[in-house]
Amino acid sequence: MKRNIGLRVITLANRYRQKALLTAQYKASIHPGTREHSDIAFLYQENIKEWNNSVMVFMNDDEEFIIMNVRTRFNDKKRAFTQLVKSSKALDNAFKQYKNVIMITITIPHIFPLVIPIKDKGRIIGFIPLQDSIITKLKKNMESWIRKMWNDEDKKKKDIKVFTAYEYHRDYTLHLHIYVFGIPYLIDWSRKFGRKKENAFIYYFRKYNIPIPKELKEKYGIQSLQELKEKLDKEELSVDDKTLLSKYIFTALLDMWLQKILTRFGSVLRINLLEAYLRYKEKERLQGPINDIHQIKNGKWTGKPPKDSVIEYSSGACYRKVLSPKQYALKYVIKMVYAIAQGVSIEEKDQAKVYGYWLFGKRFNSYSPSLIPKESKEKMKESYWHFVGVFRKLDLPDYIMDNILLDFT
Repeated sequence: MKRNIGLRVITLANRYRQKALLTAQYKASIHPGTREHSDIAFLYQENIKEWNNSVMVFMNDDEEFIIMNVRTRFNDKKRAFTQLVKSSKALDNAFKQYKNVIMITITIPHIFPLVIPIKDKGRIIGFIPLQDSIITKLKKNMESWIRKMWNDEDKKKKDIKVFTAYEYHRDYTLHLHIYVFGIPYLIDWSRKFGRKKENAFIYYFRKYNIPIPKELKEKYGIQSLQELKEKLDKEELSVDDKTLLSKYIFTALLDMWLQKILTRFGSVLRINLLEAYLRYKEKERLQGPINDIHQIKNGKWTGKPPKDSVIEYSSGACYRKVLSPKQYALKYVIKMVYAIAQGVSIEEKDQAKVYGYWLFGKRFNSYSPSLIPKESKEKMKESYWHFVGVFRKLDLPDYIMDNILLDFT
């Protein structure tokens, strides 16, 4: 039932992840230097050691066994590299196919629990990664709105594809970089909205009671929607002015969606999530969730790139490098692959940015399946091997050791 409303539930986790999830329960963030941060890092490293010293066992109907090393994206460089290659190929195909792209970064206030345990008769039977569930549902609402915006009944449907990079902060909180391929900007300004067939800016500002940006008040002396409409009709607003208006509209939409999500999740969990958010919003004087929007054309940033895409190796412009949109989307997958391949330890300040994927069982990224066309494959014969379990190499039972057919370790 919880999954049907958008709450993700973790029910399968080994003993190391279970302990780590318990460490994170009810905490809104976990910063470097804290005991909880150190405990999770220790559990991750112990889990890697366990995998490296274990084997997976499979059995056929004749009670013969196959054993092979435990390989995951966290301890096997080939598997991690394969994920990097697939992600890179998906982005290459997308940028080759689409000239216009927008990248949207969304985050939510770090005031909600990272993890809530699910209990039944006093026993923990699962975990809800709450922040993950909230921001994932917010992304889903946003994608539905974008598709509806650009696929109006009166228009030819646009072929829109999405690539999402999941990125953890240094305190285990999650934010998303969402690449939307096939649209030049967030809102289709050529459309008229509502019964009055209004300009998109005016329609949204009126409908959601959005305040006129102070920047435009100071720059043009605009005090009312009518004055804003006149400026728009006379085409006296610059591209930057319209981008600012778009950001105000998008923030208002995110705020509306988030409030609905918090109301629904809160009713199921019996936690007043909405009240906590409204108090935080008032205290911080925010219009809604923090977000950022960047345009991309022909695979390159249009205008200023994201701040964290700029790398300075030392003072001076000659040592300044800007990550391309593709490099920006893959930066943490590359960091993970490098760490596994080189066997290097990860600095404490960056541990959550890598270990977060393990802790929450999160993919590095996701993308529209059609970005990597399926290759034609012959129908494979159904395997008759059955998974038995994972065992330490030195603790394999005699009945397995005496009946090993193939050893792939």
